[in-house]
Order: sequence, then structure tokens, then C-alpha cells
Amino acid sequence: MKARAQLAAGSARIARQRRGQANKPANGLVARYARLAFGDLNTAGLARSRLARPIHHASWRFLVDLTTYKAANSAAVVQFVDPRGASQTCPACGVIAATPLSPPRHACACGCDLDRNVAAVQVSRDRTFEPGHGLRSMSVRFAA
Repeated sequence: MKARAQLAAGSARIARQRRGQANKPANGLVARYARLAFGDLNTAGLARSRLARPIHHASWRFLVDLTTYKAANSAAVVQFVDPRGASQTCPACGVIAATPLSPPRHACACGCDLDRNVAAVQVSRDRTFEPGHGLRSMSVRFAA
């Protein structure tokens, strides 16, 4: 019985630490940005993969849920974007072309040459935030 109580106390302590670690970035994102976009990832499916332990330890879904909750109580807007094909779409012209993993650059025939991750974030931003939508003007900073 003593070992069970110690295990339960240790698990509760870790859960409190994870909640605390998620509160700081959630508060910061909601306070800093008027609009937030999260990739609509299948975290349940990822948690059953070889990435299970890092995903559970990072508490991805809890951070998204907590940020969404805090945004609902403030003037921020949270939207979810479909991440499929974002890293293969050109943010400048919209052409879809397979990009190799190495080098990590997105180079398009239109002249757009960006880091692959930056290009994917720009595509996600364009898919999510269209002009005229949201609670604040487009001049407000946003996170994608």
C-alpha cells in the first residue's frame, strides 16, 4: 500500500508540473496574439506511434486545449488548420511540388526560396487567416 501511495503521489506531482508548464505558454500566446492557428494533428494516432513517449511528455493536446480555453475567455481567436501538403505548397504562387527533406529549403520556379518550415507556416497562415476575418485588424501580430 505504501508503494502505491508513493507512486500516486509521484504521478500527481508530474501532472501538476505539466499543467504548470502548459499554463505559461498558453497565457503568453493568448496575451500576445489576437489570432492563433494550430495544426489539426491526429495526436491520438501519433501517441500510438514510436513518438508516443515524447508526445505524452510534451502534453501537446493539453496545451492546445488550454490555449483554446483561455482564448475563449479573452479577445483571441483560435483556429485549426489542416497541415496536409503545407510543406509542399509554395506560399508565393500556390504551386504544389514535392520538396526533398535535404536540403531543408523550399525553392520554387517562381523565385520563392525559403526555409521549408517557414514556407509551411506561411501556407498555414494563408489557409487560416483570410483578410477581414477575426476580432482584430490585420495589423495585429499573430502566431501560426
